[in-house]
Amino acid sequence: MALAAPACPTHRSALTTAHVGCLLAAFAQGHNDSAEAHRRALERLSEVTPAQTELQESLVLLAGARADILAALDVLEQHGHGGVVHLCRRIIAEPLCVFEGTQRWGVCAWSGRAVNRLLTVNVGGSEIALDDKFSRFVMSLWSASHFELVESSRPEYEDEPDLMQAEPADLVACYVAAFAEVQECLALTVCQLDAL
Repeated sequence: MALAAPACPTHRSALTTAHVGCLLAAFAQGHNDSAEAHRRALERLSEVTPAQTELQESLVLLAGARADILAALDVLEQHGHGGVVHLCRRIIAEPLCVFEGTQRWGVCAWSGRAVNRLLTVNVGGSEIALDDKFSRFVMSLWSASHFELVESSRPEYEDEPDLMQAEPADLVACYVAAFAEVQECLALTVCQLDAL
């Protein structure tokens, strides 16, 4: 059984737009450390401001959302879907993945079905061909796993101040949607497997 496309929302991320916005602001301010490093630094502070409290809460929720994803992958592995889980874990671990959609025939590595629209995922130097219907899930998984890296390495738009004013809300919505997509898809798939 391949990953199910979410038909209805079955799980909502505890990460809200406000939490992701808080995280993006911290990462975009040049803090290119990991979320874990931010959390440890905040724990060492003797006096915590409301902004630091919000960041701490956001980091805890981020860690929880990622732990939920890993737990769902563990359930999939227990149900015999090691190939799906292996690729998902590689995407989570690999900071550089290349995704390329093509209109050609091939066999999906997850479903084993012949399809005429493929998503080629290049992760760690190896290419995996997937049915294009998994594109949103796979790219959302990478985005949810690496948004600190993306935001801490994103160039500033000093010459275009209007871009920086419009972008954060769009980015926040994108990351919130990525987490929701991954969590909903995994939750629905786990529910379907449990029903077997």
